[in-house]
Amino acid sequence: MKIEVRRHAAIPAAAALALALVWGCGHEGVAVPAYPEERLESESMADFETVFLFGEAASPPVLLLHELPGLSPQSLWFADRLSESYRVYVPLLFGDHNSSREAISGLAQYAFTGRWRFDGAAGVSRPLLRELGVLVERVSESHPGQALGVIGMCLTGSLPIALARHEAVSAIVVAQPSLPLLNWGRAARRGELGVSTGELERATQRVLAGELRVYGTRIEGDEISKWEKWPTMERLWGDRFIDREICAAERDEHEIEAGAHSTLTGEWRPGLAADHPVEVRQREVAEFLADPGFGARVEPSRCRRRPGG
Repeated sequence: MKIEVRRHAAIPAAAALALALVWGCGHEGVAVPAYPEERLESESMADFETVFLFGEAASPPVLLLHELPGLSPQSLWFADRLSESYRVYVPLLFGDHNSSREAISGLAQYAFTGRWRFDGAAGVSRPLLRELGVLVERVSESHPGQALGVIGMCLTGSLPIALARHEAVSAIVVAQPSLPLLNWGRAARRGELGVSTGELERATQRVLAGELRVYGTRIEGDEISKWEKWPTMERLWGDRFIDREICAAERDEHEIEAGAHSTLTGEWRPGLAADHPVEVRQREVAEFLADPGFGARVEPSRCRRRPGG
């Protein structure tokens, strides 16, 4: 009987989680043209049946991890933009590509498979991170002597922190990190980053030693990527953490709706003005990955820190 009570109690929580993600991390964003299928190149790599490839093979490597609601056209166009300077690897994590309607597929994988489960306190990594780690090693072997950048967004937003244990990774982008999802209602734990203690400690060692650079962005007022994560990263990494949050004033000036979530892809569309926050962040990410001195050239955002902020 006790087991049944727990099971029934979990149903509303699971439903609330699904609704929140479909609306926030999983919303479809702005409608954009599909990425041309004839321009897509892919191959099977490591444990991933499909990894899309962009750019010249000899260019510096970047690993781009897509978010909910899936490997959207916006994500593919962003990879295309990055490919002007990089060889971009985009593994298909769930669902179909060129689609913004894969939220249910992603949520089902998160909730009902063991791929995303971990015990952070015990130092047990997510199985997905082990798979991505093999991919990182495979990419590194294809780019001997070249530093690797890793970009995570939303559901994958904090995964680059864990992948920083690989020495080839020299720069990571933490965009609207949302893990751990089930801590949303627990104020004391909203500042957690969703990686294991050991993974976080290793990343911090590398940041403080000058071996790893971190760029972070979210939209002020986002209820999916909690504001408390920013003080956590500032406390761990100090001024080595590049804070490029989109503050409320910048958001409102460009008519991005309050509560918008996706900083690099979901709010992107062709023809954005050069000073649009999403256009600025895409451009900055491309510069940051290549330039160790990038942090000295930009002012940190320092948005207001408050509940709901």
